[in-house]
Amino acid sequence: MLAQKEPIGMLDLLIELEETFSIKIEEDLREPLLTVQDIYLYVLKNSPVYRPESNCLTSKVFYRLRRALRSLEPSTAVKPNTLTTSLLPISGRRTFWNKLQRETKLRLPKLSLPIWISNLSLVLIAAIGIVTFIATYALYQSNSFSFWISLSSASATAILIHFMTLPLATHPAKCCETIRGLCESTLTRHFVELANENGGANRSDIWIVLKTILVTQLGTEPEKIVPSAQLVRDLGYE
Repeated sequence: MLAQKEPIGMLDLLIELEETFSIKIEEDLREPLLTVQDIYLYVLKNSPVYRPESNCLTSKVFYRLRRALRSLEPSTAVKPNTLTTSLLPISGRRTFWNKLQRETKLRLPKLSLPIWISNLSLVLIAAIGIVTFIATYALYQSNSFSFWISLSSASATAILIHFMTLPLATHPAKCCETIRGLCESTLTRHFVELANENGGANRSDIWIVLKTILVTQLGTEPEKIVPSAQLVRDLGYE
């Protein structure tokens, strides 16, 4: 049972760690997990798939992805530092991404909207909410009624925009800008499954997955995730 006094950000992190590494972080052990190194050592000690001498899972994901890309585009040159967008067609990118998932038999991170479309959508949703509130208040002179009507309008607009812009979500997420990042994010999604298929995960695999989780949760730069970094003081968890 998760402690109710723990902040939501930390709860999300603990749940993500438990689900990804197939471990259980007991309530009385959460307090001592102050640094990235503390979490890393705890995962090494408790993960059922940790095998010090196992082969690198990140490499296996890379070669699996490269084979799939070459089967779809035979002339493709794929290296870890290759930009993901350079390997994706300009038109039909979402279809290509789905084919890539079928070829690799892996769930790849979802494609996202260009940042300018995301920002424009937020502005439009906010504008509709504000205009609806002003118009409703002018008619009914009721703050409460106007608020709920404007909230409903903004929510309906958000849902409509989501479905209208879905075909425009053609950009890899920030963590997947390179093939290396795509491999690491994909490994994180399938960590225990791939570890079981390949005889376990080594220290490097566990560190890569832990780092990916922390970067995704925080939206911070990977360079800040170092063993000595404290979750609260250095990484901003509250």
